[in-house]
Amino acid sequence: MADHHTVMESGRCIECGAKEVDGFSCYELFGFPLVWEHRDPALYALHFWLVSCYMLQHPSNFTEEGYRLLVDLFRDAYDHDWDTAYILKKNRVESNQGS
Repeated sequence: MADHHTVMESGRCIECGAKEVDGFSCYELFGFPLVWEHRDPALYALHFWLVSCYMLQHPSNFTEEGYRLLVDLFRDAYDHDWDTAYILKKNRVESNQGS
C-alpha cells in the first residue's frame, strides 16, 4: 500500500463509503481484525482475504498494474478455492515477475 490512511469526509470514507465508528476511520477499524488474527491461527489463515478485501475497496493505494494484479489474484484464488499457502506462493511468483 502506498498510504496507510483513508480520507474521511463527513464521517465516511471517500473511497469505500464506510461510516466511521466511535471516531475510527475505516483504516483504523481495519486494524482491529489484524490484531485479532495474530492471536488466532484459524483467523490468520484468512489474512489474504481480509487484507485484499480492504485493499480492493481502496484502489488509490495502488498503481493501476498493482490493483489489476490483486484483482486477478483474488478472482483466481476464489474461483479455484486455493488454500492460503498456494495464494501466497502465487503472489510471490506474480510479484517477482513484475520486478
